[in-house]
Amino acid sequence: MRNYVTSIMLTLLFLNVSYAEENLPLYFWDNQEGLISAQDCKITTTSQSPFRVSSYTGGNKQLTENIRNYAGVRQSNLPTGSLVKLVETKYDKDDFQSIQVVGNNEGNPTPVHRWFSQRGDKGYLYNQSLLPAEDFVFELGLGAPEINQDEVFKDLINTKWALISESQYYKLTCDRLDQKRDYVVFKVYRVHDLYRPAALVGVSAEETEIFKSISSIPKTEMADKIPAFKREALLVHLIGNESELIQASDEVEVKEKIEDEEIKEETALEVAKNTFDEKVANPLKAIVGGLKKVVCISGESLNVRNSELDRVLFKTQLGEPVKVFQSFNAENKVKLINGERYEFVKVQFPEREETDQKEGWIAELFIKAESDCKYIESKNEVTISKLDIKDLNDPNCCEFPTVKKPTHAYTSGARAFGAGRSGGARKHAACDLYRFVEEPIKSVAPGTVVRDRYYFYQGTYALEVVHSGGFLVRYGELDNKSVSGMSKGRKVKMSERIGYMGKVNSNCCRPMLHFELFKGTARGALTTGGSGFQRRSDLLNPTQYLLKWESEKF
Repeated sequence: MRNYVTSIMLTLLFLNVSYAEENLPLYFWDNQEGLISAQDCKITTTSQSPFRVSSYTGGNKQLTENIRNYAGVRQSNLPTGSLVKLVETKYDKDDFQSIQVVGNNEGNPTPVHRWFSQRGDKGYLYNQSLLPAEDFVFELGLGAPEINQDEVFKDLINTKWALISESQYYKLTCDRLDQKRDYVVFKVYRVHDLYRPAALVGVSAEETEIFKSISSIPKTEMADKIPAFKREALLVHLIGNESELIQASDEVEVKEKIEDEEIKEETALEVAKNTFDEKVANPLKAIVGGLKKVVCISGESLNVRNSELDRVLFKTQLGEPVKVFQSFNAENKVKLINGERYEFVKVQFPEREETDQKEGWIAELFIKAESDCKYIESKNEVTISKLDIKDLNDPNCCEFPTVKKPTHAYTSGARAFGAGRSGGARKHAACDLYRFVEEPIKSVAPGTVVRDRYYFYQGTYALEVVHSGGFLVRYGELDNKSVSGMSKGRKVKMSERIGYMGKVNSNCCRPMLHFELFKGTARGALTTGGSGFQRRSDLLNPTQYLLKWESEKF
């Protein structure tokens, strides 16, 4: 009976409703005081969430996953669907994450036994067994904390909590909250009013008692049955005031605004200098030795400015060697651009012949060790680009298509191959690899471009490449920014940059690479009509290939 009632409640929860200017109440959670009003706080974007949901990785489906110690010894059995948080540790373990249990999944049918994990247990979980928390809805159980009744909540039992993740996460920002903590924002639904959220609540990873008694419900189960699920109200509609929503500086798009040649000078220039004695002899000295430093940007060029930072002297390029001047009287300067603070340093370009373009000021943010710059191909990548690949099972196949590990698992949620689309009318024909906007996309193997970059979906583009061995990849949801000469007939090498990661203009999702894989045995357009995947008959599930390539690269 309870499952039937829950099913009805979930149906109501995600009906297509109008949230026009809801102006929802805002709280944060405190383990001692419960729900505390946060109406004086702002909602700020953030790129990180500490919460994950456990699953099982292996050949047979299991209802528990092992928490291990650093030596790999099993410590306890964690029910799948349990909520955990990532914790820092001095001892990193390859292919594993250090976690702490927040709440066991009480909806997991596994009988409780003495080896069951408990809230507060710490250890290591396999990377592939950790799923994003935003792929689930959390129903609070009978063990939910008691709270003082207010006008919104009489109690918390059976309330539904969903982590907000549109194109980023959100957190609370206000003077009375510890700014070392991130209070990530959840939508909360009451049991008797599931047509719309009742409130928004910020929860810190340091105070999680609110989730000590939960049942987790995968969102994909609801998306398959309820088309309106994909049309949930955006956060700006729920808070009723767009000015309350602030873009934070940890977003890549914000950080890289400074690369734009035309920067609007909307705020004053602020110069900060050390108060050491200005009479110190030879105050500036170029650093010699150490790791090779280079200009590290997603684009091709960056402005080099004068000492007042109000004029562009010349441009520097991606990968150009650079030396930073060190000073005893700290000549770093700060420039505020659209409310964002950027620290500039004086640099030298030692390999330049032109003497009048050897020195200037650039933002320190864009100086990296060459080995740490994600936009520069490593020597290893150059070497493997010359390999010949016979097929998808060739030991030399293939290169992972993003420059770093995806930020979210592509084996679960709406990102996974086969996930429901359009209310179950069709299935997802790709794996979605989440990263950051305008990051380079790499060719997985040698091949030939067989279709020029074309419009694909919601302001994004796609490119089709037949790779050696005959298999074909559609690289979808690329940015409008293109790689010079990347057109039909172009021969590409393994690991060669073929495009840049894009972001759909509906703001429904994070920047991603939509990766479709075809065996290459059929002919005709890749997209077809009908039901199912609505793709050509030689469509392949790319998941296992991507997992293999990812594990070999990162």
